Amino acid sequence: MNKKERSTQHYSSSQKILFVGEGDFSFSACLARQFGSAVNMVATSLDPEEMVYTKHWSCETHLEELKRLGCLVLHEVDVKEMSRHPTLIHMEFDFIVFNFPHAGHFPWLCERNVQLIKMHRKLLKAFFESASEMLSSGGEVHVTHRDDFPYNRWKVEKLAKGAGLYLKEKVEFQKDYPGYHNKRGGGIKSNKTFPLKDSYTFKFSVITWESKDDDDEDNVSSGRLSDEIEGILPVMNRLHFNIILSLACHLIRLGYEFSWKSKTFDCFARSGREMRQFHTRNLYVLLFLGASLALVSALVLTKGLKGSPPWPWTTTDAMRQKEFMNPGNGLNEKSVRERLRPRDAELERVEAGLARARALIREGTTNWSSISAPVGADYVPQGDIYRNATAFHRSYLLMEKLFKIFIYKEGEPPLFHNGPCKSIYSIEGVFFSLMEGDTHFRTQDPDEAHVYFLPFSVVMIIHHLFDPIVRDKYVMKHVVSDYVKVISQKYRYWNRSLGADHFMLSCHDWGPRATWYVPQLYYNSIRLLCNANTSECFNPRKDASIPEINLIDGETIGLTGGLPPSKRTILAFFAGGLHGRIRPALLQHWKEKDEQVQVYETLPEGLSYPDLMKKSKYCICPSGHEVASPRIVEAIYAECVPVLISQHYVLPFSDVLDWGSFSIQVSVNEIPNLKKILLGIPQDRYIRMQERVKQVQQHFVVNNPPKRFDVFHMIIHSIWLRRLNVAI
Repeated sequence: MNKKERSTQHYSSSQKILFVGEGDFSFSACLARQFGSAVNMVATSLDPEEMVYTKHWSCETHLEELKRLGCLVLHEVDVKEMSRHPTLIHMEFDFIVFNFPHAGHFPWLCERNVQLIKMHRKLLKAFFESASEMLSSGGEVHVTHRDDFPYNRWKVEKLAKGAGLYLKEKVEFQKDYPGYHNKRGGGIKSNKTFPLKDSYTFKFSVITWESKDDDDEDNVSSGRLSDEIEGILPVMNRLHFNIILSLACHLIRLGYEFSWKSKTFDCFARSGREMRQFHTRNLYVLLFLGASLALVSALVLTKGLKGSPPWPWTTTDAMRQKEFMNPGNGLNEKSVRERLRPRDAELERVEAGLARARALIREGTTNWSSISAPVGADYVPQGDIYRNATAFHRSYLLMEKLFKIFIYKEGEPPLFHNGPCKSIYSIEGVFFSLMEGDTHFRTQDPDEAHVYFLPFSVVMIIHHLFDPIVRDKYVMKHVVSDYVKVISQKYRYWNRSLGADHFMLSCHDWGPRATWYVPQLYYNSIRLLCNANTSECFNPRKDASIPEINLIDGETIGLTGGLPPSKRTILAFFAGGLHGRIRPALLQHWKEKDEQVQVYETLPEGLSYPDLMKKSKYCICPSGHEVASPRIVEAIYAECVPVLISQHYVLPFSDVLDWGSFSIQVSVNEIPNLKKILLGIPQDRYIRMQERVKQVQQHFVVNNPPKRFDVFHMIIHSIWLRRLNVAI
C-alpha cells in the first residue's frame, strides 16, 4: 500500500474486512473515515438497497462516503449463505464483523421468548458455518453482542465451537467509533438505537491442533474434564457396562456353583482339602476378571485422550466427526456433516433436474430439440415487452416439460382449496380452481414435486372468521400457524427445506400479514402477493408479484378490446375513491378540472367506466390503500397505456416483462405536471406503446381451461423461476 497503515480499536487499514448485517452502514463508514480508505473493506446488508434507504434515512451519507473511499457495498447478502454469494464466493477475509446480530423483530415475540431465541441461535449457527469458510489464515470472526439476560441464552460460544471456531478473546465493547449509531434494524422502530449495556466483542478464530492442545492443558490444570475425555465418556460407559455385566454373570454362576458344591459336600462329606481347592480356583477367576476390567479401562482412557476410538465398533458419531476433521484430509465440519447426513434420494433427483434446467437457461446455445414446444404451440415470445425474450422462452419450455407442484390435501372449504371469483381478489379463487383441476403441473406424488402449495385463502379466512367489530386479526395466526403445524408433522417436506420450497398465494391487502405468524413462511417460503410492497418486506428474490384482477361477475370472456388510437379522444382518465396516500394528490390537482385529463372521484350519471377507458389514450393507475390496483389490468384489457403512480411497488411478472416498454411511470411529485408529461410523448412512441399493450395482454388474460402464456401460466412461471433461483 502506498498510504501509511492506520489502525483503530481491533482493525487496521491493511486488513481485508467484511462487515455483514449493516443497518445504516455507520460502523463501516466510521472505520473508512479513520483509515482514509476503504479499498480493503466490503460492507453488506440483508435488505435490498431500496429498503435500506426506507428503514434508515441516515444511510445515504454513509453509503456515499463508503463508495467514494473505495468500499465494495453489497445488498441482499444473507449471512447464512454468504459463502456462496456470487461476489463473495472467492474472497477471503482477515476479519468478518457482525455487530449485534438479530433474527428479526416480531410484535408478538419478546426477546426472552424461547421461539425467538431459537431463531437467533439458528441464525448465528449458520453464520458461523458460512464465515468459517471465508477466513484467511489466522483470520477472525468478530461478533458484538449483549451478554446479559436473555441474550446470554443464545450461547454464542457454543454455536461458534460447533462451526470449528474457538473463543480467542472476549473484550468489552467500547463505543469509541465516532459517527457509529447502532440500529434496531427491524419493525417500525428500525432506525432507533437500543441500550448497549453489557455488550462485548467475541473474537473467534479457526480451531487448530495447537490451540486445541493448549485448551486441553488449561482444562486439565483447572481441574475440569477436557473435551476429549467428555467425548469418550459414552464409550467408556458402554465398555464398563458390558464388562460389569459379564462379571455379574460369572459371579451369579459361581455363587450358584458354590451353593451346589456346598450342598454336595454336606451330603457326601467331602474332605476339607477339596473345598479349599474349589475356593482357590474361584478366587483366581475373580482376580482375573478384576484385572481385565482395570486393563480395559486403562486402554479406553489412554486411547481416548489421544483422540482416537478404543475399538472400531465403539466409534461414535462425534468421534467420527473428530476423525474427519483432521487437518491433513482437507475436510471441514460442513463436509463432515454432509458425510454423516442420511441421503434423500428423491430430493437429490429433483435438485439434479433443477440444476440441469438452470444450466440450459443460462447457456447461450441450447439443444432445442430436448426442450421443443408442445405440438400445436405457435407463440414464440419476442419483442420489446420482454427483458430477455429468448431466455424467457427457453425457461418457459423447460417449465412445461419439468415443473411439478404438489397440493396438500389437508383442510376443508371454504377456508382451504377455495377462493373468491367475483371481486378484486378474484385471482385467489381463479388460481385455486385452475390449480386444483390441473393435470399438467400438478402431481399426486410429493416425492417428485419441485414445490408444495399451501392452499389457504386469506380472503376466505377474513370473510368467515374476522369479526368487523372485534377486529381480531389473530384469527389468521391461528388458522395459518395451525395448518403449517399439521402439514409439518404429517409430511417431511416442510421440515426438510424449512419451507423454502413451499408457496402460498393471496391477493388480499392482509396477505403479507398472514405470513407474519410463521417465521419460516415469512422469511423462507415463496409468497405470491398482489400487495407486493418492498417497504413491507416483500422480497423480489423469493416472493413474486401477481396482478390484481377484478372479475365483477366472475366472467372471463369479452373483457378485452378497445378503440384504435385514432379514435381515442381522451388524453388520460381515472375514476376512483379518495383513499391511500397518492390519490388525494391526484384528485386535488386534476379532479374535474380538465377536459383532456378526466379525473373523477365518482363518475357522473350517464358515463360508463369501461367505455371511458376504451376511449382514452392513457389510463391513470394510482395506488390506493395498498400498492396494487386492479386498474392496471383493466387498462391493459382496454388496450389503454397504463400510467403508473406508486411507491415501493414491484410490478407483476417484472422479472420477465419490461414495463417501461408499454407503460408510463410517474412519481408522486410529478402529478402536477401529468398533462405536460403525457402531451410530451411523441405520437409514434405512443403508437408503439399501445401495440405493446395489445401484445402483453395475453399474459394477463384469465382462461378456463388455461392457455399457454396466460395469467395462470405466468404465475406458475414466477414460481418456477424462484424455485430455480434464476434471474432471466
